[in-house]
Amino acid sequence: MIKIGIVGTGMLGEAVGLHLLNVGYEVNVYNRTKEKMNSLKEKGGNIMESPRQVGEHSDLVITVVKDANSVKEVVFGKSGIISGKHDGMCIADMSTVNPNATREISKQVTDKGVDYMEIPVMGGPNVAIDGKLVIMASGKEEIFEKFKTVFESIAEQSFYLGETGTAHSIKLAMN
Repeated sequence: MIKIGIVGTGMLGEAVGLHLLNVGYEVNVYNRTKEKMNSLKEKGGNIMESPRQVGEHSDLVITVVKDANSVKEVVFGKSGIISGKHDGMCIADMSTVNPNATREISKQVTDKGVDYMEIPVMGGPNVAIDGKLVIMASGKEEIFEKFKTVFESIAEQSFYLGETGTAHSIKLAMN
């Protein structure tokens, strides 16, 4: 089974993680504020000491942080996800980020040999806990297909929208 990492366990990240645990996935989690991982730990989540550790132990790492600078920090910063890269790993950003920043981050990640998807969602923690989000995904279609079962676990509807930047453009237009 696909091992999932979540970096950023605020309200949405926590709800997504709890749902994935409830449906049987192994979930590795990291958050700067350790207390925000307690409910995930109680439900069987594996608590990691850094984004790097999440990367080392996960096939799909979902970032759920506040903005593009935060995405860059957890991906490329000291002990960032990218430093835990391995064959077949994908970073999927669920944060709401400017499409230009997304394209820049995607290029930097893929230049390092790691797959990248953007997967912003419609809906909040109240529907995420039940797997009823709507996912808009962009990036390589074959990577979307590879992790489609995970996306379909998180969301009652998931849409592949094309090249990097498209999903965040639509998300921002709908906000």
